Amino acid sequence: MSPRARRPLGDGGQLLAETPVVVALVLVVLLLCLQGVVWATTALLARHAAFEGARTAATSPLDVADAARGVLPTGWSASGVTDAGGSVTVDVVGPVLVPGLTGVVTVTASAPVVAEPR
Repeated sequence: MSPRARRPLGDGGQLLAETPVVVALVLVVLLLCLQGVVWATTALLARHAAFEGARTAATSPLDVADAARGVLPTGWSASGVTDAGGSVTVDVVGPVLVPGLTGVVTVTASAPVVAEPR
């Protein structure tokens, strides 16, 4: 056989070179999608904490901030709870899955305080 009859040069090993890049891109996209789910969960929890604080402000003399913080699960924290008389505002900080996104998962929600007879 002549040297030209051997296996042609070309794309040999291309799969080995592209696989780590594709796997890394898929992992980054997956982490960003999961971070979006965490952000949506944080928004729901912030709204729930604001309504719990507003309910507490309307029905009992208990601390509004403790009531709002009490409904948040582990991993989420209320960085600020404001009782402005007619409404309760809660800032909730959620967990960060993607390094470098600090402060991105902070959601503010407010709820009106409706006075109820005691």
